[in-house]
Amino acid sequence: MLTRKKFTMSSLVKLTEIKEIVQRWPSNTRKYELSEVVVNSQVIETLRDGSHFKKEIKSYKGWPAGLDERIFITEILLSEQSIYVVGDLENITKKFGGYRG
Repeated sequence: MLTRKKFTMSSLVKLTEIKEIVQRWPSNTRKYELSEVVVNSQVIETLRDGSHFKKEIKSYKGWPAGLDERIFITEILLSEQSIYVVGDLENITKKFGGYRG
């Protein structure tokens, strides 16, 4: 028997995602954009520092409009994929109610 997980609105958090814009040409450049995303905290497996993704953006000089190397990025591993969001690990963790330090 299949059951659906119930979640409350408090388990949903709106964040700003950084994602790569898919482009075919030229293949040696990458660009990134910002978009709003709502994450269900019940499907988060791991939160970790996204500095490796920040280095990738910096190496391709693909900063989204309005952002530069001063930002912090957090990687969120969901049940089936990873997303990168704007914000440091501590503040993103607080938004999900999981940090009490």
